[in-house]
Amino acid sequence: MERSIYSPIFILFSTGCMAQWANTNAPIVDRYDDVFFIGADTGWAAGGGQGTIIRTYNGGADWDIVFNGGGYLRSIEFATPDVGFCGTLDSRFLRTTDGGDTWQDIGSTITPTPIGICGLSAPTADHIYGVGVWSQPAYIIRSTDGGTTWTNTSMAAQATALVDVHFLNADTGLASGRANPVSAGGVILRTEDGGDTWAVVHTTGTGSDYVWKLQTPDGVHLYGSIDGPPGSGTRYVRSSDAGVTWQTDTITMDYYYVQVIGFLDTQRGWTGGYGQLLETTDGGENWNLLNFGNAHDRFHRVDGSTAYMTGSGIYKFSDPSTVVLAHAEQPYPEWITVLPNPATENARIVVDLKAATAVEMELFAADGRWVALLQRGWLAAGQHELPLDVTKLAPGSYFATLRTNEGHVTTPFQVR
Repeated sequence: MERSIYSPIFILFSTGCMAQWANTNAPIVDRYDDVFFIGADTGWAAGGGQGTIIRTYNGGADWDIVFNGGGYLRSIEFATPDVGFCGTLDSRFLRTTDGGDTWQDIGSTITPTPIGICGLSAPTADHIYGVGVWSQPAYIIRSTDGGTTWTNTSMAAQATALVDVHFLNADTGLASGRANPVSAGGVILRTEDGGDTWAVVHTTGTGSDYVWKLQTPDGVHLYGSIDGPPGSGTRYVRSSDAGVTWQTDTITMDYYYVQVIGFLDTQRGWTGGYGQLLETTDGGENWNLLNFGNAHDRFHRVDGSTAYMTGSGIYKFSDPSTVVLAHAEQPYPEWITVLPNPATENARIVVDLKAATAVEMELFAADGRWVALLQRGWLAAGQHELPLDVTKLAPGSYFATLRTNEGHVTTPFQVR
């Protein structure tokens, strides 16, 4: 169903309550990809393309760099205050046993070695799960002994890519990503036996969708963000029965680049991505547009009044004694254009990448219909020109969409 969205309200606090979103003192970067807290004060964040892990002991007032190993750091989770894991978008998989003071790469101990871990979940000190990778293929890693030994299971029969995982307990868990076939859209998988078997419980039905992030405030009500193609709108999925059944809700058709989702309780929640953050205080019936932060990706709930969220900084939702700071929007980490535009039979796609990264380039019609996969693989930093054969395309409007480790950008063009 489609929900209503109020006119933009350019405020830096949440409406209808005293708690507010504020910047912590984390350094401003392109994007932090994940954050995890044990309690309200002790937390860690994965620094995305900066290749750093930062840690705070005082709720974000101060952060220290505890790992600076380069690469792209995608996910972070702690099973205990001492034992934690960080997933990368290369063959490394990092583990700490001293609260983050030191980190070791244990990726080579997993067979086959995962090429990336986009999501992590540790429902107990012994049971840890990870999924990957957004750029394909789909697999789930699992440990039942606190991260000493691991298995790696292909999920290719049910998904082409997996992005996130969330376990409610050692047995019951959900994983999300892109379905197999891609035309089925975003997918949610569910297990009730600790990951021995998985079943598809929901697909979004819009080709090339991802169900990007999963979150729950109470273990019963679950939410998933939908990162979709141009024209697909701001949508999310939700469940009120611990993930057995799901429905897809549309908030607005004005915006489609959605990655973060998070609810403090069944009434107050947020969703958005690059450029927009939407808030509801009535369970999703209505949404306000907040002018706060950028590059939103992960929401982490501490309790019913405190939460953290990643973006260009690490943001904290808490009482109003914390001053809310304006946050300068960061530029997109890459850009894409089609030349000439309108395109002729000799068209080309020009891509400029700030860093070497995995890429997936797709072509969509103006109505959001998937047309073709143009490029998938790894590209070096810098500018690239890729040929675009438009001789088989009907005249009209199209979108070229580029997904990378760092983000998701789209450019429109015409074919004559």
